[in-house]
Amino acid sequence: MLLEEKTAVVYGGAGSVGRAVARAFAREGAKVFLAGRTLAEAAGGRDPWDRLCELVADDPAATIVIRLMREDDVRAIMASPLVGVGSDSLAPSGLGHPRTWGCFPRLLGRYVRELGVLSWEQAVRKATWLGARQFRLDGRGLLVEGAVADLCVFDPATVGHEGTYLDPDVPVTGIEHVVLAGDLAVEHGRYTGLRSGRVLRRSGAAAAPGR
Repeated sequence: MLLEEKTAVVYGGAGSVGRAVARAFAREGAKVFLAGRTLAEAAGGRDPWDRLCELVADDPAATIVIRLMREDDVRAIMASPLVGVGSDSLAPSGLGHPRTWGCFPRLLGRYVRELGVLSWEQAVRKATWLGARQFRLDGRGLLVEGAVADLCVFDPATVGHEGTYLDPDVPVTGIEHVVLAGDLAVEHGRYTGLRSGRVLRRSGAAAAPGR
């Protein structure tokens, strides 16, 4: 039985077991706490691979996080007009990935305002209509008459997210108002308590490309 999530979030270069980021889930009676340590550090001079095998044998639910993408590749792929932006994270629970809490604010703050990889218009398109078109979500992703009123009002000067693997759920900044299907979910940067989100299912044929 899992009593608590013991995190060992350790990450580094791809292909290096010793620099992998580990997130260990300690079971009752476990004496290992690896928060913020690399496998190399956890191995204490031994082979990191052997230490990894021990962790998995002790708790098959233990996981690691490894950086597999180069930042320059991320920026080049992101810049393509064919590529949208989204998050495959699950509902927030425990020590999750920081993008669970701040995927889109980080896109806007880091890759638009700070790095200039995308314009504001390009980033908004990638985060809204491009995904809605791909998944055939009629009436979503566009500000036009008759569309569902899903809106986000943000401050370009402050929008962002500073979450890390060890502290992923820090509050986002610069999100002023969020409207879900016409109902106010965030007002003046504060959650209103509204729970009107729902599962969206595709409908109809795919929209024509190029918009």
